Amino acid sequence: VGQQDLGANLLSYKDSGEDGFFLLLLAPQATVDAQEIVARDIFFVLDTSGSMRGEKLKQAKAAARYVLDNLNPQDRFNIIAFNTSTSSYASSLRPASDVRAAGQFVQALQAGGGTNIARAMEETLAQTGGDRPQIIVFLTDGLPTEGERDAAKIIAQVSEQAGGNVRLFP
Repeated sequence: VGQQDLGANLLSYKDSGEDGFFLLLLAPQATVDAQEIVARDIFFVLDTSGSMRGEKLKQAKAAARYVLDNLNPQDRFNIIAFNTSTSSYASSLRPASDVRAAGQFVQALQAGGGTNIARAMEETLAQTGGDRPQIIVFLTDGLPTEGERDAAKIIAQVSEQAGGNVRLFP
């Protein structure tokens, strides 16, 4: 990182008589003015099926806490836990000031049941909308075992339901 808007470093390598290759590293400015920060809506979709029991659920909970602890004041969020069914922290997006209660919700999650990815995504996407960037952080350890099980159909459903400003990070 540097003081410019965008820092760049280029590393290259070429053996004699062979094609070379390069690595281009780009990094944004380390600090951003408060008025440049874009308010976002963040959905944390967390698999709590039986296969997540133990260390996996512990890691997923830690990831959720990290996201919650690093929200900007203008951000909004919701947490959707899923297994055979779904359980949401709230019925709609909540302000970043609600992170303490959300942390308690995350801590109380227990593993059990199957993995209904299609239902979790359907319920999450129903909450998206508006002009703000919509970020979905989706944590699971496996394939669907409940509801729609065809991954291609689930992907098509998500593509159809997601608006142009929805970004999914599985």
